[in-house]
Amino acid sequence: MVDIVIEARGGVVVEVYSKKAGSRVLIVDWDDFEVNNARSCAGIQACASYETMPEDTRQIIENLGPL
Repeated sequence: MVDIVIEARGGVVVEVYSKKAGSRVLIVDWDDFEVNNARSCAGIQACASYETMPEDTRQIIENLGPL
């Protein structure tokens, strides 16, 4: 299984899951950067634990098999 899962809907990051809960990832949003909104172009997202992942997301990952 992968170490980090990024869940997005409609181009928006909904949640980031990690085997190591509390890990932090830096998200750079090029759409904001390109319209000169540098203030919101990057943000730190704390990772949620794999155990909190919704069942539908978990099912998709399991159906992919080993990555």
